[in-house]
Amino acid sequence: MGQLARATLDRRGSLKGAFLHPCLAEKIHPVFEGHANVLQPLTERPRPFGICHAINRLPDIWRRLGCSYIAEVEALISVAPRSIAKANVDNKAAQDFIHGEMDNGRLRRIVFQSEAAFQVHSAFMTDRIRSISTHAMLVPPEIIRKPGQPNGDEIRILLIISRSFLKGTFLLPRLMAAAPPNVRLTVVCAEPIGVPELAEDPRVDEIIVPRLSIQKKRELFQSHHFFLNISQMDTLGSFLDSVRFNTPMLTVPGSHAASYVNHGETGWILPSPYYFYDPECGEAYRNKDEFAAYLARKDLSEWDGLIGGLSELLHALSPVDIRRATEAQYEDTRERHSTTRWLADIQRIYIEAKA
Repeated sequence: MGQLARATLDRRGSLKGAFLHPCLAEKIHPVFEGHANVLQPLTERPRPFGICHAINRLPDIWRRLGCSYIAEVEALISVAPRSIAKANVDNKAAQDFIHGEMDNGRLRRIVFQSEAAFQVHSAFMTDRIRSISTHAMLVPPEIIRKPGQPNGDEIRILLIISRSFLKGTFLLPRLMAAAPPNVRLTVVCAEPIGVPELAEDPRVDEIIVPRLSIQKKRELFQSHHFFLNISQMDTLGSFLDSVRFNTPMLTVPGSHAASYVNHGETGWILPSPYYFYDPECGEAYRNKDEFAAYLARKDLSEWDGLIGGLSELLHALSPVDIRRATEAQYEDTRERHSTTRWLADIQRIYIEAKA
């Protein structure tokens, strides 16, 4: 039985103060799985004029019933309507929307899903928005200790992607060219990534899978030493998978690395010159397509720090280093990413929101 399931059975009573409105994808999405399995059964029953714990923006049904709400988000812009958050990011419009929700008493708290994300998105906050913002570190639904390291002399690296360009596939040919010959990369994606240099590299395996089952994902993580994240976008699910399946990350900072990776101990954080939620977001680009075009205009030499840093690391790593990082990650996850701590943070936020 998983860590979160045990917490559900062991905890008596409920979390007082709010009811959870689940996302449609909660049953299968790694970011929201914990909410569906644990948090929703422990929260109060829905009622008119109550407090709703919403993932991102408040659903219209609860708005019509006069509910106030807590918005749990990965990015500040997600609190705003889709017309502001998805089509064309407008940070000023998002701030105005949030101020309006505060003025009418609806929005009680904004909860970021990691402390690092809270820090990244502080750049887009006014003082008023910052006054109701906090964080509750999302935890994996279970922690599975890796039974041992894959056999052989290879360093096996796993990459799971969706939007291939924004997930960094344009960097992979240079990464593999700079890597030592014993590095093997497995790329798992929903459709072919379309990078000819990778198709010609015998050290690269491409697996096309529309959706990974938990069992298949577990098998993949256990057969690799590292999980690679070079995404230029949000990646919380990747960090939760890494700690869930006890596979250290080789990652760019993004919004979450500082919360889930102790650099040099439980994984490695590598420099990257760009990220979607840089201060230029909303000005130099306003959506994912514009951001992809923005990156495509950049010279690949701007990622030399990432390429060189990863190459140097992979050349220096020994089997002892890999085993030590794997063991350190498992112990760190048990200590810092516990369900008990997460539930305590959520309860504190509910109490503050009701005050």
